[in-house]
Amino acid sequence: MPNNMLMIVAVVAAIMIIAAASYFFLGAGPHAQTSTQSTAPSSQQSSTVAPANTTANNTHGTNSTNATKRAGTGASNGTVQVFAIRTRHNATIGNYLVNSTGWTLYLYTNDKQHSGTSNCYGSCASYWPPFYAANLTLLSSLNASAFGTITRTGGGSQTTYEGWPLYHYLGDKAPGELNGQGIGGTWYAVTVPNITTSG
Repeated sequence: MPNNMLMIVAVVAAIMIIAAASYFFLGAGPHAQTSTQSTAPSSQQSSTVAPANTTANNTHGTNSTNATKRAGTGASNGTVQVFAIRTRHNATIGNYLVNSTGWTLYLYTNDKQHSGTSNCYGSCASYWPPFYAANLTLLSSLNASAFGTITRTGGGSQTTYEGWPLYHYLGDKAPGELNGQGIGGTWYAVTVPNITTSG
């Protein structure tokens, strides 16, 4: 082969090598695309937000005594209204009052209605803890004017309904139970007119 032809072939080969190198190493080849994909930030990862805590504030907490567990007083939990006094329904007695966490409210017939006093103290009050809601939020179907507050002997407040002081019963082991109904012929769940119940 003549020398001129060899020179031409060598020049063409050199041009092809330079073009190939430019394609792969100067950003035109597939390596550049892979690199761009691997370094781009992930919009899904950067926008991840921890879920909001939706646990409701429970006023009775996890204390060991039933008396403390019954101390639901009502509060506003975000946009959800927690009522201090609600109602439940029982097939035998009808609608009856419960506190914000669902524990039954009772009256004591040895109390004198509208007297402004309670006759349950000492060992009586240890079994029948008085109920008090400082923030008396109610269902719209309950008549707010039927509720009031008395001051107990020695201090402390107690919520009343139709002039009857309200109590819980230590023998109730779960919200809605009616284990105190009719005890001694003097203790009764507080029943209310046939209205829309809340649980």
